[in-house]
Amino acid sequence: MPDFHYDIIDMIAEVSETGAGGRVWVYAKVTGRIDCLEVESVDMMTINEEGKVMESKDVQRATKAGEKSV
Repeated sequence: MPDFHYDIIDMIAEVSETGAGGRVWVYAKVTGRIDCLEVESVDMMTINEEGKVMESKDVQRATKAGEKSV
């Protein structure tokens, strides 16, 4: 997929009360897929005290390339 792009639109990081670990949200747009869909994605990750991703969830919305999502 030579035209594949993962563009980060926005990102938010939250540190836990102890100062180690926390959560990260990434809002991104994916284009150049084989199926010609553009995907908006929100990824939510929980980070432990060692900085490793312990849990990851995502929500995606797909539209045909060039069409506006509503």
